[in-house]
Amino acid sequence: MFFIDMSLVAAGGALGAVLRYLVFVFCANRNFSGFIPTILVNLTGCFLAGLFTGWLLNSAEPEGWTALLVLTGFLSAFTTFSTFVADGILMINNRQYVRLFAIIFISVGGGLGAAHLGFLLISLI
Repeated sequence: MFFIDMSLVAAGGALGAVLRYLVFVFCANRNFSGFIPTILVNLTGCFLAGLFTGWLLNSAEPEGWTALLVLTGFLSAFTTFSTFVADGILMINNRQYVRLFAIIFISVGGGLGAAHLGFLLISLI
């Protein structure tokens, strides 16, 4: 069972990482650079996490493998806390403190809001 669980996490992680890469390429092709792709994937991932968590909690018999595939694998690889931190370090080095605090507020506050919105939407269904 352990190896099946690891395979689910790995498969979800591979899909999430590839999709994150595609979002960054999409943004780069449209001249959206800097922190915008990071915020986009993180807020989208938070929304999807809220939707999925709401679905799991409202499901009569949630399958344990779905949480491993979607939450632990896919969404963990799709969202990117490390890139968020790297962007923050660059802003500190460039003394862009107002921008840094705006990004922190947008990422944390927006992420919580997006997750809550997803959770509320799934509970309405």
